[in-house]
Amino acid sequence: MLKNLLIYRLLIFNVLCGAGLAWAWQRGFVADMFLRDESRMTYVASILFFTGTVSLFWRSFKVGSALNRIKAGAVLRINAAKFTEKNAHLDDIGDLIVTAGLTGTAIGVVIMLHSFNPESLSDPAKVVETATMLGNGIGTAFRSTIVSAIVWMAHIVNLRMLKTATVLMLSDSGALK
Repeated sequence: MLKNLLIYRLLIFNVLCGAGLAWAWQRGFVADMFLRDESRMTYVASILFFTGTVSLFWRSFKVGSALNRIKAGAVLRINAAKFTEKNAHLDDIGDLIVTAGLTGTAIGVVIMLHSFNPESLSDPAKVVETATMLGNGIGTAFRSTIVSAIVWMAHIVNLRMLKTATVLMLSDSGALK
């Protein structure tokens, strides 16, 4: 009997994500995304993701341990509502990651609009300066959106694996009758 399949699946997926991150880092994409984001929402989304991943692995150990004991023939008394509610904060973390991305987008648009001065269009030297500032604002908007979307997708895949294993464990334990 194979044990800890949930943990192995999570490890495989997250190692693949780490390989993708290493590739992007080597190409210089990661530094650009973080260092040029004036809203700093890329940092917020990343911190939320890593915090959520640690918590998700902790919950996965709990689910995996219960699954292993059930497969070994143990009869467990599990409160299904309580067990699933302990995973609920992970949905909230996903929502917060998306919110961080949207906040960064809004900040980028504000930077862009704040930097626009119609009077500067009459002076050729100021046109370039205004265009640069507009580009910084839209760059911030795109960077925070891209980073948040990527970490949100990874979080959602991790969360789906945990939720599926939780339902299977609760079903196998008889808690869903």
